[in-house]
Amino acid sequence: MMLTIPFVIYGLFRYLYLVHSEGVTLAPDEVLLTDRPLQVDILLWGALAMAILYLGIGS
Repeated sequence: MMLTIPFVIYGLFRYLYLVHSEGVTLAPDEVLLTDRPLQVDILLWGALAMAILYLGIGS
């Protein structure tokens, strides 16, 4: 699961960027539903997590 850390860090920093630099004042779930790069990040994180857990990648 350590392989998923970059996706988590990117997601956190993307959200912080949107809030602080872009001035997004939406609720966190609305940001998730409207920001395409954040959606792709979560999709890739989920796919990698499933691959690690079910296929044994990285072990």
